[in-house]
Amino acid sequence: MTVRDSFLCKTPIAHRGLHEGVPENSRAAFARAIEEGYAIETDVRRTKDGTLVVIHDDNLKRMTGTEGKVSRTSYRELADLRLCGTEEKIMTLQEFLEYVDGRAPVLLEVKDLYTVVNFPREVVHVMQQYRGEYALQSFNPFYVHRFKQLAPDVLRGQLAVGIFSPEVLVSCRDTLEDFDISPEIFACEGGLTRRQVKEAVALAAKQSGFTDTHKHWKFDAWAIKTMIMNFITKPDFVSYCCYNLPYRRARKKENRAVLAWTIQSEAQAERLRPWVDNMIFENFRPRKA
Repeated sequence: MTVRDSFLCKTPIAHRGLHEGVPENSRAAFARAIEEGYAIETDVRRTKDGTLVVIHDDNLKRMTGTEGKVSRTSYRELADLRLCGTEEKIMTLQEFLEYVDGRAPVLLEVKDLYTVVNFPREVVHVMQQYRGEYALQSFNPFYVHRFKQLAPDVLRGQLAVGIFSPEVLVSCRDTLEDFDISPEIFACEGGLTRRQVKEAVALAAKQSGFTDTHKHWKFDAWAIKTMIMNFITKPDFVSYCCYNLPYRRARKKENRAVLAWTIQSEAQAERLRPWVDNMIFENFRPRKA
């Protein structure tokens, strides 16, 4: 199937399911997306004992109220936790796929786990047993290239973000809250200054350990922004931050689609429709093609 014939150009994609009033990446959020006819975007990580689980943050605090990291916790321990004070639990990737069962297309973000060499292979192994429509995406271009080697028939995309403007920083706040960034920075009267943005990004990079494993992290950030590896990885689609669009390197092509993340309103959607093929959205209901 070509990207133009796939859901990636036809069906709006619910960011972590439809999660107004229910936890993101939960069975309830996925059920709503299926019921309303949207595709589902979700995330996959790996526990300490190698179980693949559907959750966005490595830090458990925001979603479960518990201190700890997904990557340092066994699945048996995670199974006892509940999402946002509800009865919803963290699903394994296998449980998620069995629940969706082809009733909605799936866009799976494969998190960048630099400490796990075989992570892309582990994800592809599980997904190849799934018979529903799906695509893979990642910020890591080496993962995108690996997906092509492991599953050449599966559509795969490059996630990217451009300049860290105040709007971009706020849109990524759930990720930054994995680190010790004061919540006050997101409540500054009059909005964030450029200096505050730069300081917050640098602090997040340092505290995440990113600067330890990526000595030239500023170059890496530039490479993600420009998608300089695309000439090698040749992704089927690009998922670009909506606040950085339009951008000349994220243009629609006959053999490459452009998705925008994460669109929060119909006004945003209308502004971006000339530049993108589809949207990853939350907090509103976009019109369907």
